Amino acid sequence: MDFYNKPSPALFLMHYGVKGMKWGVRRTPEELGHKPKQMVEKTTEPGIIKTTVYGHSATPKQAAPNSIADHVRDDGKVDVRSFYDEDGWKAKDIHLSNHGNPKHHSFGEHGEHIDLYEWNEDGSVKRIERRELTDDERKENEDIL
Repeated sequence: MDFYNKPSPALFLMHYGVKGMKWGVRRTPEELGHKPKQMVEKTTEPGIIKTTVYGHSATPKQAAPNSIADHVRDDGKVDVRSFYDEDGWKAKDIHLSNHGNPKHHSFGEHGEHIDLYEWNEDGSVKRIERRELTDDERKENEDIL
C-alpha cells in the first residue's frame, strides 16, 4: 500500500496572507491597493460638495444638500451622476448607458438618459420619470458624456 509512503500534511509549511506581511501587523485597505468605497471631494464652486462612489455601491438616496455624487466604474469612467436637492434627497440621476436594455432605454446615442425622482414622506420612491437629456443638460455634463 502506498499510504505509508506519502508525506504527512504536518510536514508542509503553509502561509496565508499578503506577501511581506508580519505577524500582528495590520494594513489599511489603501496600503493593500484597494480603492475606497466612497471619497468626498470639495469643488471650486461655493457650497457644492462632490462625492465619488466606487465599486458596487450605488449613489445614496440621501446626501449633503445641493451636492453631486458620481458613481465610477472599475475602468475609471463615470456611470451615473446624481444631483441632490436642498433637503438632501436625490433629485435626478444622469445615466450614461441603457443598462443593457435598449428596449426600455432607447434614449441618446448610447442610451444616456435622466431619471427624475419624487419621494414619499417615509423615504420610499413615489415616482421616477425617465426622459432624454436636454441640450443644456448635455452641456452641463459634457465632462462625463
